[in-house]
Amino acid sequence: MAVGCGHRLDVVARAGNSDIWSVSVADGRLRRLTDDPGMDTNPFYSPDGLSIAFMSDRLGRTDVWVMNADGSGQRRLTSSGAGGHFLRWTKDGRGIVFRAETGNERRIMRVALEGGALTPYPDVASGGHMSWSPDQSIIMDVRGHRTIWVYPVDGTAPRRVFGFDDADVRIDYPVWSPDGRRVLFDRAAPHGGDLWLLDGIE
Repeated sequence: MAVGCGHRLDVVARAGNSDIWSVSVADGRLRRLTDDPGMDTNPFYSPDGLSIAFMSDRLGRTDVWVMNADGSGQRRLTSSGAGGHFLRWTKDGRGIVFRAETGNERRIMRVALEGGALTPYPDVASGGHMSWSPDQSIIMDVRGHRTIWVYPVDGTAPRRVFGFDDADVRIDYPVWSPDGRRVLFDRAAPHGGDLWLLDGIE
């Protein structure tokens, strides 16, 4: 879910596929933004709220797409494949960072909004449940649903910041706080899950 310009974005699955909808924060009014037999997921507003990046497999495999905030002007940005749950705009709104997938190869990349040029980011071991720090200097990810690692974008060595020893417990979807000092994540267990807050992240 992403929020911008008085609306939040949601993905609704109907008739075997998913589409992106805009929901007014003020009155809950719904507006369908995509209507395609393919799967449209992971929508995020651009920093200025005028565009939305999302993932779609409507042309046969999942890639990064972009559209105007009202759903018009939908176009594909990548053709090399994308996956995972991570798709974020750069702070200047000129690029989108995502996990590229080509065959068995996975790599974090930045795609330019204009021209589609690709720029690689430092390797992230998993890349399935990533979260970007507010200043976009660190990517956090979960290895094997057991440990949380941070990966500085400048290429500094990654480090482990938290983990569970219990083999029946898993970590999902870490999210940074606005000040970048805390991380909220889902702790899932066989008999129910809960939310955890990790302090002191720098």
